[in-house]
Amino acid sequence: MRLLLSLAPVPPVLFLCSAGLAEEKGKGKGPPADPRIEFLKKFDANGNGKLDPDERAKAKAARAKNDKN
Repeated sequence: MRLLLSLAPVPPVLFLCSAGLAEEKGKGKGPPADPRIEFLKKFDANGNGKLDPDERAKAKAARAKNDKN
């Protein structure tokens, strides 16, 4: 009987710990990222916020490669 009473608080504690871990992953916080911003971050080599002709060519080649797959 003592064993059952000593294990009684374990399930609620495990539930609360797992809920805390889910919050730490950051899912559901804020709006989803804009894919255009991610695209710009990926291909804007000089960081000026715009795609120069050579950056644009690399982005176009990468998009063509992904479209074939």
